[in-house]
Amino acid sequence: MVVRPYSPELEESVMKLSPKAYMLFKHNKDYEHQKMSCVFNEEGNLIAVGYLRHRIADDHDVMEFVMEVSENAHEHIFEIRMALYPSLVDICHAIRNPEAITKLVAWDDFDGDREFYIQQGFSSYQTYYFAKRSLDNFIPEVNTPISVEVYHNPLETKEERVAYTKVENNIIKVFYIEASICWNG
Repeated sequence: MVVRPYSPELEESVMKLSPKAYMLFKHNKDYEHQKMSCVFNEEGNLIAVGYLRHRIADDHDVMEFVMEVSENAHEHIFEIRMALYPSLVDICHAIRNPEAITKLVAWDDFDGDREFYIQQGFSSYQTYYFAKRSLDNFIPEVNTPISVEVYHNPLETKEERVAYTKVENNIIKVFYIEASICWNG
């Protein structure tokens, strides 16, 4: 397995693998602020994407982990997550505001996420997992299989990250408003 940042030539492959991650990534213009890592198998096929959604609140940053794995690679889901997770944590370190509290979260879904995130030091709360550790405390290096290579793509300026997050927060407000509309029958 090889983990590397998203690049434009992967657009169609990412869209086929996870339309949801692709839509969020493109809509939020995250290709300008690298927040997606891609996992390739030994044959060079895209088998997973890891995506970081970054939101800024008044007193803290929220970093949400999203990991999408191809149906063909589900038998290796734990190894894929172990390869992707350090890449997403590195992105968090690069874009976080050191003056604010940073909250790491992940959705609780049905792909065995509970076991994985609990092992990484998260605690379960309703449909989310919250990290119990601080980003100030570095995560010990994980020994990955020899066949796994990780390439990091650093993010740019704070102004770009703040502008991105403001746009994302506005979009999220629209999603919540649309989701809360009730119809009278």
